[in-house]
Amino acid sequence: AIVSMFMLVILFSLAGCNKNADVKIFLVDKNNIAIADTELIVQGISDKDVHDIYMIRSMLEGLCVRWATEHITQEQLEELDEIILLSEYHMDKGHSDQLTELDGRFHQILYEASQSRILDHVLSDFHKYVQLARRTSVKTEERAIKSIGEHNEILNAIKAKDAEKAGNLATIHIMHVMENLHIEEK
Repeated sequence: AIVSMFMLVILFSLAGCNKNADVKIFLVDKNNIAIADTELIVQGISDKDVHDIYMIRSMLEGLCVRWATEHITQEQLEELDEIILLSEYHMDKGHSDQLTELDGRFHQILYEASQSRILDHVLSDFHKYVQLARRTSVKTEERAIKSIGEHNEILNAIKAKDAEKAGNLATIHIMHVMENLHIEEK
């Protein structure tokens, strides 16, 4: 009975690209009021951790984009269009750091557009958690071209108000990142 009244929420508080992460664990009641909180240090991120994060992220990104399709504003759509144009420009110039920033901003806009604080928080933390891997992903020109194309396909599905297609494309996009990084279940 007590278990049904509480849920365990794990939030990752990250320090840059460091493989050590503070993990905050909160025990909350059914109204999401914190009733206990403790901290521990996790030493290192294993290959399995990265695999698990990307698998969970692929599913949550799909859900996020489905919801974003329903709630996105015209201003957010215009910013996504601009990000794609800037990404193409920086890809042509070989500016991988700018591509990483633009990739992060593209996803952050979608997190915000979902209008879910929980999805925004969890996905933003996952995004930060695998930041080093993300930087590696867009450094290859072939992957950068595909990623920008995938972002464009997601955006077109959102503009068409096809939430199912947009969500599926977002899930596939994250799976492609995993393939590019050679992330396999260990």
